[in-house]
Amino acid sequence: MSSLKLSDYFSKADHQRAAELITQQERYFNLSKIELDKGEFDKAALYSNHATAIAVEIHRMHKQKLTTDDALDILKQIKHRELADQMMDRKKWF
Repeated sequence: MSSLKLSDYFSKADHQRAAELITQQERYFNLSKIELDKGEFDKAALYSNHATAIAVEIHRMHKQKLTTDDALDILKQIKHRELADQMMDRKKWF
């Protein structure tokens, strides 16, 4: 597998699955290249389609992490605003 830092691209729960999918995608891509070199274009297309489908799944997992990270950032901002509002309310009483 390449030197991809999984924590930058996938949630912690998806690291193992992402690593397995990346390995499978590379395997199918390499099989496609081998079949192309042999002139087996139908098999090459089949392996290439598998590699593409796996890449799409990897992309979906990455987008899911981005969405989750965005949601967590929004929740942190809301909590920060609530705390700031509470502090302002306390200052009004004193």
